[in-house]
Amino acid sequence: MKGLVRIMAFSMLAVVEHPVSAGNDAVAAQASAASGAAALSKARDASGGAAWRLIKGLRGDGQIEVSRLPGTWSRDEDLSSGRWAARADVGVFRTAEGFDGSARWRQDPSGGVHPLDGAFSRRASVTEVWLTRRGWLQPDAGRARIGRASMQMENDRSFVVIDAVPRGGQRVQLWFDAATYALDRTIRTMPISTLTVRYGDYRFVAGVRLPFTIESRDSGSSDVELVRVASWISQDRFDAAAFAAPKAPDDTTLAGATSVPLETDGLIAVEAKLNGRAFDFILDSGGHNIITPAVADALGVHPVGEGASGGAGGGELAQRHVRIDRVDIGEATLSDQHFYVIPLQYTTVERGRVRRWRACWASRCSSASRCVSTIRARR
Repeated sequence: MKGLVRIMAFSMLAVVEHPVSAGNDAVAAQASAASGAAALSKARDASGGAAWRLIKGLRGDGQIEVSRLPGTWSRDEDLSSGRWAARADVGVFRTAEGFDGSARWRQDPSGGVHPLDGAFSRRASVTEVWLTRRGWLQPDAGRARIGRASMQMENDRSFVVIDAVPRGGQRVQLWFDAATYALDRTIRTMPISTLTVRYGDYRFVAGVRLPFTIESRDSGSSDVELVRVASWISQDRFDAAAFAAPKAPDDTTLAGATSVPLETDGLIAVEAKLNGRAFDFILDSGGHNIITPAVADALGVHPVGEGASGGAGGGELAQRHVRIDRVDIGEATLSDQHFYVIPLQYTTVERGRVRRWRACWASRCSSASRCVSTIRARR
């Protein structure tokens, strides 16, 4: 009890001895917010000002390059609600992601569609909605908490940098060109990396300034995603289907329950057949379909692209892409599957003698098959 009294007395003493500290902090915070708000006001005027009030939505179409693979790109944005959807098709795989007004979703290269509903994803989605609605161009900044404006120099260019935290969202750093007040980039801290999206080649469309190049970089990989927008079109309304998650491909057949042997030596492996040839898969609940270049050679398939695969560590491996016509796991068959091709280290693909045991899949194994990670040639 005496300890508690001492703590309370110390707290009260701090208040008595520094009666204006809280007031000074509040004044400093207001001054910082004012400098940030003033910078955003300049950005709003430079980007079209009142013309943004007439823009209900936007449709963008263009070309994308990812892993040195060219393809098509499109994006729909509802500036009133913050709904959005982006889609890309580079031939060997297709991806999509968006927010339908209530749920954030993503379709990965396998075709699988996943809700992004974890605590971090929900905060990140709030910020993505704020960015889609151009919250930084609204007079009240979309009710986001705005930090002070600071100046940064980079490659002989000056930038005005502001931190913004949308209500309930994730912090985002906004970099504006100090000469034009066009948004140059956004920077967000992700769970194991930093995501930087740069905007350039601005042009006026329907009275507002829009970027015609969009470059995305994740610090976890040297891969760069580059979008060259061919056109932005102002939209008065959207069909709800424009923002809805697509259906997963109907690519799995399974007549009934199937039992397959599993091997374990710290990792869990299962035999599967690619185009009729047996290999051993290592199951990874957070992984993707991966084969090594040696397996690709054995199958006579030809990987494409020049990407990079990284993770929580500092290193990365070359990454390419290929499609496999048929994958068989027990009595289950999956058709036209996307695989990454990665030169995994020797100790990953050569496991020695292991114990066998059995497990049983129920009437569907599509979700389990999406968890396949590593694969090696059977000897």
